[in-house]
Amino acid sequence: MQHAIQPSDPGGYAPPVAGHRVSATLDAETYRIVRELVAWKGTSLSAWLARAARRQAFFDERTRLFDEIQEEIGPFSEEELRRADEYLDSIGVPRPPE
Repeated sequence: MQHAIQPSDPGGYAPPVAGHRVSATLDAETYRIVRELVAWKGTSLSAWLARAARRQAFFDERTRLFDEIQEEIGPFSEEELRRADEYLDSIGVPRPPE
């Protein structure tokens, strides 16, 4: 049986992985929410932020490809965009916060 990694357990973190150390600044409310979620997930802040960055990169890459398609074939019509929004809503894809 697997157990969640507890931030309070010094030996509970996953082994270090090769990567790049970065510094980020979060507003107070975002930081509070992230700390709560990190504790809830039972992971490290670094692991949580890395996963969040990977997920955002996945979606941003697709947005960039979407823009490239429009450059190649022209802009999508309002009807096409409305149908795409309806489809995404029907399968439960959440709208990203601004």
